Amino acid sequence: MKKSHLSVPHTSSTIIDNNNPAGGGGLPPTPIDHDDRFNYALLLALYTLQGIPMGLSASIPFLIQQKVQMLASSVHHHNVATAAADAAINSASSNSLAELTKIAYNAQAIFALCSWPFSLKLLWAPIVDACFSNRFGRRKSWLVPIQLMAGMLMVLGSGYVEQELGLDNNSNIGNVVGSVVDGSVVDSAATTVEQAAKSMNVQGVTFFFFTLYFLMATQDIAVDGWALTMLSRKNRGKGPICNSIGQNIGYFLSYVGFLALNDVESSENLWRPLLRLPSRPGTGLVSLGGFVKFMGSFML
Repeated sequence: MKKSHLSVPHTSSTIIDNNNPAGGGGLPPTPIDHDDRFNYALLLALYTLQGIPMGLSASIPFLIQQKVQMLASSVHHHNVATAAADAAINSASSNSLAELTKIAYNAQAIFALCSWPFSLKLLWAPIVDACFSNRFGRRKSWLVPIQLMAGMLMVLGSGYVEQELGLDNNSNIGNVVGSVVDGSVVDSAATTVEQAAKSMNVQGVTFFFFTLYFLMATQDIAVDGWALTMLSRKNRGKGPICNSIGQNIGYFLSYVGFLALNDVESSENLWRPLLRLPSRPGTGLVSLGGFVKFMGSFML
């Protein structure tokens, strides 16, 4: 009588890895627990680049508020200069303060719309996952052109952002005061404040950062998908950790870094003496346009 032998396969030689297109068939399986240190570094770098536009956009409300406070200070000095002249002019200046407060709230409410792409990226995520060039690579088909477009947009649009916010006029705002000619008050402050407020085109800046957020949200879709195939099976759960750490690093560099280097007092009392630069009172070490251009060059 012939005995039947039940062959029990060895687990070590028949593990089927989903990442291996052969799926077994006598071929050695793809190692599951390979070293992911390089993959972690690559993911952190890509997520850090995503955090840079986010940090820059977070600094815009502070710049808007700073400009409005400067305009309000000009109106206040105008009130003091005309206190003994005419009560009607003081009433008009008070109305200017209320109008400036309204402008600040409206500007910040409009600018908050620029972050919507990250909330709506689910709508075009299937397109990013399904459309790609086999020759160039599934993820690189989106990562490379998006990175180039974002960097070029920041480099070429750096001057546009500063111009639309009217930050190049800040040096003239503090000098706005009323003058007395032949006993009558010339109300130049209200007119100049109104013109300076109108020069702040928040819609244009919102569209600029909305485009940047759209590009970064699309890149985030591609990087998240790449992390699933890049990392080994047991380390795939650490992809979101790389996302959180990388985006926070980029956010910190562009947000805290810009505000620290743009602050007038810090630049004059700390950074310029530390770097042995000549004194420039009333001017930050870096401007918004220069910092956006530098970060765009860094992304490229």
